[in-house]
This record gives sequence, C-alpha cells and structure tokens, in this order.
Amino acid sequence: MAAYKGSRHHFSKVTEEDVELIIELDQERRRVKELLETLSQQSIASKFGISKQRVWEICNARDGAWGHV
Repeated sequence: MAAYKGSRHHFSKVTEEDVELIIELDQERRRVKELLETLSQQSIASKFGISKQRVWEICNARDGAWGHV
C-alpha cells in the first residue's frame, strides 16, 4: 500500500496551496532580512565612521546630545 503525500495524508494540516504560500512568504522573509542587514546599526555606523553604540544613542536617547533633532 502506497503512503499518501501532501494534503492527502491523514495527518496533514496544510494543503498544497498553503505550502506554496509558506514557501513564498519564506522567500519574502529572506529578501527582507537581506535588506535589513544592509540597514543595520553596524552598517550605518560604518558609513559615518562612528560606533554602533553612537548610532543607538542618536536613535534612542531623546535627552542626549542629539535629542534636539
């Protein structure tokens, strides 16, 4: 007796269409992850010749040296 595959298997919780969407969403997740890596605080710091910590301080410390901007 052959085993059923995919949505025809009796324990299946997803359909073939679900799997196609899951694969598509994972591909989009990978694209976004690559984009975000180019926008990391470390990469921003490198572009301006400052530390990652300084980028964090600029972006998060509202009462710091750059809080007026």
